[in-house]
Amino acid sequence: MRELSPGMAERSGAETVIIDVRTEREFVGSHIEGAIHIPYSDIETYIEEIKSWNKPVLLYSTYGMRSHIALCKLRNTGIRAMATTRDKLLQAPDSSLG
Repeated sequence: MRELSPGMAERSGAETVIIDVRTEREFVGSHIEGAIHIPYSDIETYIEEIKSWNKPVLLYSTYGMRSHIALCKLRNTGIRAMATTRDKLLQAPDSSLG
């Protein structure tokens, strides 16, 4: 398991934590600045850590399927989260990200 830290969520400076749930290859190829990479298939491993950040979470993937799967897993644990696609996130005005 890769180590995450509360500082990862704090470094973004935003009230909302952005999590890229795509593959490592996709993330390395390009990602939203400040996004934390947790592949959707690993999201359950990090639930307690994500809860400890005590911030709403915005998940994104390329087409929305993977972010929706991760969203369901997080919401089942009480984490405030929403899902979107990379393109929609890139089109959003900065103020909507927290």
